[in-house]
Amino acid sequence: MGNWFIDTVRDVFKGERGERVLLGLGDRVPIMRPLTYRLTPQPYAYDPAAERVVERHGLRFRLRPRHYFQWHHFFKRDDPVLEELARAGAGKRVFIDVGANVGLYALVVQAVMAPDARVLAVEPARSTCAALREHVAWSGRTGVEVYECALSSSSGAAELAERSDDWGKASLSRTDSSTTVTQVSTKTLDELVRDAKLTTIDLLKIDVEGHELDVLEGGKESIEAHSPTIFVEFSPQWMTQQAVSELCDVLEALVARGYDCRRILPGGLV
Repeated sequence: MGNWFIDTVRDVFKGERGERVLLGLGDRVPIMRPLTYRLTPQPYAYDPAAERVVERHGLRFRLRPRHYFQWHHFFKRDDPVLEELARAGAGKRVFIDVGANVGLYALVVQAVMAPDARVLAVEPARSTCAALREHVAWSGRTGVEVYECALSSSSGAAELAERSDDWGKASLSRTDSSTTVTQVSTKTLDELVRDAKLTTIDLLKIDVEGHELDVLEGGKESIEAHSPTIFVEFSPQWMTQQAVSELCDVLEALVARGYDCRRILPGGLV
């Protein structure tokens, strides 16, 4: 099917009624999901303020389809990162989610962890963190601790560039004409671990739009002491060439310490 035809059909499914038709068809007839995925209205079709309150993974969320990550889960797209995080977190006791967004990963992974597990969800953007807190409250669970700050290589303050049309693109490392800059507090991963009085770290996820190296630099002591399983986003297009080179050096150092570095692709871990 040509792009013009797909775009025309997508217009038919704009709005809550069309969304229900697509989601219902995908649920009832799984073999049709590839087609329903193609017919799904894209994030740019939505107003940034549009919201949908839905149940996903047995939890209630207020999702905003204009924001890519939330759109992805609103339309029930496969998420191999979430699958691997849940597999790695099963039965574990401590998960630190750096760049927690609206809390979907933190809450879903917590559900498979040990009964007394602690999840530290770190999110610096004020609006995103408010949504994270709302979802934690809706879950009715204890054990998820929300930290409204950014992790970096040092403590203090920094400028966070945010986009109103995609909360998942907030970054300390890059700005463009579509961003709004706000001041946020920063601390290091090592400080967070000490402040939270953690005696172990089982799982660490870092997704901070190009600032991953700084988070790792600020967590050297904790990583050395606890050797957690680490999930880190690596997006060279959002980093300077020097930062890419330095991050590669950090990954090589982790390998030298016994870490097995692997990639997550749409089909899973490779």
